[in-house]
Amino acid sequence: MPIIVQAALLGVVQGLTEFLPVSSSAHLILARAFFGWDSDQFGLAFDVACHVGTLVAVLIYFRREIAAMVASLPRLFNPAMDQDAHLIWLIAVGTIPAVVAGLLFKHQIEDHLRTPAVAAVTLALGAVGFFVAERSGSKTRSDQSLTLGEAFLIGCAQALALVPGVSRSGATLTVALLLGLRRADSARFIFLDPRATDFYADWEQVATDAVAILRSEAGRDPYDRGLSDLIGELSTRSETFRTRWAAHNVRFHDTGVKRFHHPVVGDLELTFETMQLSADEGLMLFVYTADVGSKSDDALNLLASWTATLDQAESADVTDR
Repeated sequence: MPIIVQAALLGVVQGLTEFLPVSSSAHLILARAFFGWDSDQFGLAFDVACHVGTLVAVLIYFRREIAAMVASLPRLFNPAMDQDAHLIWLIAVGTIPAVVAGLLFKHQIEDHLRTPAVAAVTLALGAVGFFVAERSGSKTRSDQSLTLGEAFLIGCAQALALVPGVSRSGATLTVALLLGLRRADSARFIFLDPRATDFYADWEQVATDAVAILRSEAGRDPYDRGLSDLIGELSTRSETFRTRWAAHNVRFHDTGVKRFHHPVVGDLELTFETMQLSADEGLMLFVYTADVGSKSDDALNLLASWTATLDQAESADVTDR
């Protein structure tokens, strides 16, 4: 196969895997090994050249965000920094570990780690790490809540991506999720991206549901800074969101803790949520739950077992008759 065709196919592999939380460098190594192509012809320099293409795509896609950060440069050393200036500091600090690691270990990585075996093992380990982070992370914080120390920690994870098989985006997402950060807010895509109406066949319903979810979360924790910032951003940038948020079809939602006394099992402390039913404005739905393993949870389980026993006894009595 002509070398130009090989290069083009490797470029396709790079383009398909770069924007996924998998290692594009590892896939380039595995693709060369799978097809038996000469790895010396497509070494680190070729991989870097492939990444230039995806870098251009990233710069084009995030051109508005980049322009906002450039515009915030005069405020970079201002104590009252805005969000874009804060983001510049986070990116700068997060880049330091990768730069240092690259300068210190460049030759060791290129000479000893760019092998199919290393790529396969690190891809598998990355998948396990991502799975654990997805399950354990709270995913309640916004990126604006990141501190410089946490940005440095994410940068250290990104530095691991110098090892083939460790995805830059995957390592960054893994640590970010473990720190409690949210994935990209879908609400931003729904209301701010013009492609959303084509992406969602039932966009009107999706938009309505998104507003309802945000309203419910805002009622649950009105002091969530990240959520408040998101709602403020959407209200400022999207007339559609602003109209829906200000609509008068607001559903009442409340949450809290109530204490009860049962004559048999004693005191109960239950978390409740209440909301207005859309089918009938005169009806309210109340949901009570107890913390798993608490005394109230044990008491509810005891009451439920008694109820089941009584139901079985009544059924048996009816059968005997």
